Amino acid sequence: MEQASRPRRSIDEESATGPILELLMTRPTFHRMTSRSVSPVSSRIDRLGVLVVAILAVLVVGLSVWLPTASARVTSASANQTAPAIITQTGASAGYWGTVSSGNISQLTMETIVPTVVCQASLPEAQIVGIDTHLVGTTSTGLGVVAGIDLNIICDMGSSTPRYAPLAYDCISGSCSTLMVFTFSVSPSNRFSYSISIGTESDNDNNATMTMKDLSTGNSGSATAHFNGALNMSSAAWFVAGPSYPCTKKSCVQALTEFTQKIAFDGCEVVASTSTLPTSSLSDLVKSTLVDSDSRIMAKPSDLKASGTEFTVTWKRST
Repeated sequence: MEQASRPRRSIDEESATGPILELLMTRPTFHRMTSRSVSPVSSRIDRLGVLVVAILAVLVVGLSVWLPTASARVTSASANQTAPAIITQTGASAGYWGTVSSGNISQLTMETIVPTVVCQASLPEAQIVGIDTHLVGTTSTGLGVVAGIDLNIICDMGSSTPRYAPLAYDCISGSCSTLMVFTFSVSPSNRFSYSISIGTESDNDNNATMTMKDLSTGNSGSATAHFNGALNMSSAAWFVAGPSYPCTKKSCVQALTEFTQKIAFDGCEVVASTSTLPTSSLSDLVKSTLVDSDSRIMAKPSDLKASGTEFTVTWKRST
């Protein structure tokens, strides 16, 4: 298998300024989290100066994780008997993901409302939750890739005030990095839109542009990742990301930020072969419940609503 090299990237922010933060981290891939006992997981926290910069949703287990083979995804999952069939599983995320039956995904969209959270200052550790979406696929050179957007809500240990880290990220064959931590402010109850667009054949189809916009204020930011080879994106995910298990580093976070309102996902769609597809129409559709290392439920997604593009995630416990 060809080894991945970090691609050249260009960053454009419409309203945010500040340095590009290259926080090299590993992350759990949403659609492979069937069991923490078999999936290696590392910390979602890194320190930048005196601040803990909480990041990201996704651990990469290897290129085989990304390859769109249904048999690999469902070995430890059970499928409902109703149509459309939904594969249920537990892991480090709560939400949905699936694949397109034909063609490649050229765009992904979603909207969410920033929830009110309660920082539990009495806990002996920090807390984190990420509101995440991403596309998964391969390049024409055979590399597994992920392009995503994540809004992290962090409660530092001993603090009663949350911090927010909205960002764009990418992964290439197991190597993940943060493209941009957007510096616009984030407030509870504000509505955000997420968009991931893949360039067309005549317009650099090896590019993925991730855009996040605060629809309540108009602030926005975007980051473009340039990959080595044309992108063939076949899977999409919309989910709440939780803490990592097992945790061996002092900077690890193992508590889930308590969100007192359900986190709403709506407008969860992809465009493939010029057709707009709701989440409910994707193949091999997976519904994942977030659990801790003892399999206790920490956050649970609702069923998809009639539109096929909407669901909510409910907080159950932090530790």
